[in-house]
Amino acid sequence: MGKYKIDIEVRDSEGKIIHNEDGNKVLGLKYNVELPENKFLIERELKELGISLKALMPTHQIEVSLNHFNNISGTYMTMYSYYVSEGRLVKH
Repeated sequence: MGKYKIDIEVRDSEGKIIHNEDGNKVLGLKYNVELPENKFLIERELKELGISLKALMPTHQIEVSLNHFNNISGTYMTMYSYYVSEGRLVKH
C-alpha cells in the first residue's frame, strides 16, 4: 500500500471558484489515502471518485489529483490528474 494525497478542485460551470455561505473562496478539498501500488487500481479509484462527484455536482468542473510525497525534495509530486468533465486521465 502506498500513501497518497488526493486533491479535489471544484469550480462552477463557468470555471469560477466557488464561495461558501460566508463569501469565502473554497479552493478545494484535500485528504490522505492509502491505495495499492497498482496502476490499474489507482486509475480506477480516481475515475470512480470523479464519477461520484460529477453525479453530485453535474454542472461543475471537477479535477481530481493524486499526489505522492517525495522524501528527497520534501514536497508532493502529482502522479495523476483526472479531468472529470473531459473524462481525461493524465499520468505525470
